[in-house]
Amino acid sequence: MARIHVTSLAPENIVDEVVDTFIAALRRLGHDVSSQPWVVREDSLNILMFALGLDPAELRTETIVVNFEPLAPGTQAHRDEYLQLLRNNYVWEYSRTNLRLYPQLGLAEGFHVPLGFDEDGDITVGLDDRLPEGQRDIDVLFFGGPNERRDAVISQMRDMGLNVVTNENVLWPRAERDEKIRRAKVVLNMNRFEGVRIAEMPRISMLLRRRKAVVCELYPDTEIEPEIRSAVAGAPLERLAETARMLVQSPQLRADLEERGLDALRRFPQADFIKAGLERYEAWRRAKSA
Repeated sequence: MARIHVTSLAPENIVDEVVDTFIAALRRLGHDVSSQPWVVREDSLNILMFALGLDPAELRTETIVVNFEPLAPGTQAHRDEYLQLLRNNYVWEYSRTNLRLYPQLGLAEGFHVPLGFDEDGDITVGLDDRLPEGQRDIDVLFFGGPNERRDAVISQMRDMGLNVVTNENVLWPRAERDEKIRRAKVVLNMNRFEGVRIAEMPRISMLLRRRKAVVCELYPDTEIEPEIRSAVAGAPLERLAETARMLVQSPQLRADLEERGLDALRRFPQADFIKAGLERYEAWRRAKSA
């Protein structure tokens, strides 16, 4: 196989851990891998990640597009420009829920390649490296884009007397973000869009690697692996604030989640997903040229 080049159009520090996990897994499989944000290479098979906003006409090289966005109507990815980018290229799709939408969206070529775990993809915090309980001065931490549904939950938590720290729509440097994660008793993970039933694994994965108790917006029909569901404190939107308060007040419950999360994540080796994805891509490519 040709040299592989991994690129992302996301701003720095937002999804670096996801990109690094894919790169680490590709190298674990023995591939020659280069990486540079916002650059594609003519001499490589390009793996393009987080490409919202890219004009499909600008991409003219051999490319696998990796989709990590919900595609349901009303979401930021349900736009003609982005959907055309997916139609024009072979897609590695993070969500089986999205894959079921492909026929009605006119997307012909996609294969399920979710986010998993690679030891070299990001830091992992040991149990003995967790901040002592008495030094965790943040009750609930949230970072992400603000909107009405998120703001309402955060206001509920503050009304309960919880010390909630948010990024106020500012992109923290990675070191500052990790320092705040370390100080937090609980980290909130909630959907940006109403009606989305896909767990936000990029954020969940990063937090489980850092041994955090995660309060996560989940429903019975949310797409999430059972092992990961059992490693977070899941609740529907209307119970997120109460679930966070319960966890803040329960150090032992938090400790149980902190111990369980990384082990659950390790059950999903990223290299296995990528190996299958490359094999399916090569088969598609051979059939296309036959």
